[in-house]
Amino acid sequence: MSEDLTLTLVQPRLEWRDPGTNREYLQKLILSAEPSGLYLLPETFTTGFQGGEPVQGETMSGDTVAWMRELASSTGGVIGGSVVIEDDDGQRRNRFLLVHPDERVDVYDKRHLFSYSGEDRRYVAGRERVVFTIGEWRVCPMVCYDLRFPAWCRVRDDYDLLLFVANWPDSRIGAWDALLRARAIENQCVVAAVNRVGQDNRGLRYNGHSAIYDAMGDAVIEPWEDEGVKTATVSLEDVRRVRRELPFLAEADAFSFDPNPP
Repeated sequence: MSEDLTLTLVQPRLEWRDPGTNREYLQKLILSAEPSGLYLLPETFTTGFQGGEPVQGETMSGDTVAWMRELASSTGGVIGGSVVIEDDDGQRRNRFLLVHPDERVDVYDKRHLFSYSGEDRRYVAGRERVVFTIGEWRVCPMVCYDLRFPAWCRVRDDYDLLLFVANWPDSRIGAWDALLRARAIENQCVVAAVNRVGQDNRGLRYNGHSAIYDAMGDAVIEPWEDEGVKTATVSLEDVRRVRRELPFLAEADAFSFDPNPP
C-alpha cells in the first residue's frame, strides 16, 4: 500500500435537520473533487449540530450509512464524518463513521459532549478512544469538543493521522486554529480537520477554517472560509522522519488515563 494519502476536506453549508438535502449537496461537492483516499465531512453533517435539541437520530442501517457505503464504493475513497445515531436501546450518540470502499464501517462515539449547549443531556458519551487503518496509516478520529482535551488526543505510539470533524462557531475560531496546530506539534502527527460554514437555526455562525497540518505544525492546507473542497497529499514517511529525527515523544511524561472518572 502507498505511504502517501490524498485527503479531501469538504467544507459545506448545512441545512437544519434536512438529511436528504445535505446528502445530495455533499455528494456534489465530493464528486467535484479530485480522486482521494479520504473525503472528510463535518460533524453531524446531515442535520447540523443540535446540542440539546430533541432531534431523532438514524440507525446504522439507515439512509445515511447506506449512502456513505455507496459513495465510498463508487469513489474508491474512505468517507468520514459524524452523524446522530440511535442504538438498539434508543440511546443517541454523536458517532464518527469511517466508511471504506469495501463497505466496512469503523465507528467512534464522541467522548467529550458539549455540556455548554446541552449535548450531554441528550447524548451518551463514548468511552473508548479508537484507532483505525487506511492503507499503512494509523488513523485516530475525534469530534469537535474533543479537540480541547490534549490527554484524550495524546499519541500513545498508536497513530499517525489525527482527524477532527466539527461544527465550531466563528466566535471561538481562534481556539480552533491554535489547538489544531498544537495537536499536530505535540503529537508529531498529521492533523486533518473539517468545519462547516454558514448559519444554523440557533443563530450561530460558522466560518470554516478547515485545514491540514503536518507533523511539524506547518499548514499543508491553510484555513479557509468559503464553502467548497480542498485536496492535498500527505506522506507517512515524513511523519516517521520527524519522529525519528526529533524523538521528543520518547521523553514524554508517562501517565495512566481513566476514561471513566468518578
